[in-house]
Amino acid sequence: MKNQKKPQKKKTTLNSPPIVPPTRHKIIARAGKTITLLKVKHARTFFQRAKGLMGVEKEAFNYALIFHLKEKEKLNASIHMLFMKMPIDVLWLDEHQKIVDRVKNAQPWKLNYSPQNVAKYIIELPIETLQKINPKIGEKVAW
Repeated sequence: MKNQKKPQKKKTTLNSPPIVPPTRHKIIARAGKTITLLKVKHARTFFQRAKGLMGVEKEAFNYALIFHLKEKEKLNASIHMLFMKMPIDVLWLDEHQKIVDRVKNAQPWKLNYSPQNVAKYIIELPIETLQKINPKIGEKVAW
């Protein structure tokens, strides 16, 4: 036991970069006609989809929430904003993950937002995300 080395402590120098907690990461990127979600959470079950972002604080919402619907449809692809604490951006996608509709700045407590066409996926994003990437109908979204 005499030959064991003691673990060395990390030394910080004046030239070391400051430690910054990762509060806001880039969550979306564009390459040509494909939009890639970089930080995602999924809502696959009935209860996950029903809860969605209700009760989530604006500061904690730094990801894309993807709702997976059982079938492509219009009525069940509607969302509500009841009990929401912040506005959000929303994308609706078809079964090929192509954008069929979008809403910028969906407001809290609004009863209904529905897509213009049938959708298989709904993606809820932090406010102003769509303004930054300007997605077009028909563009593909990957994750």
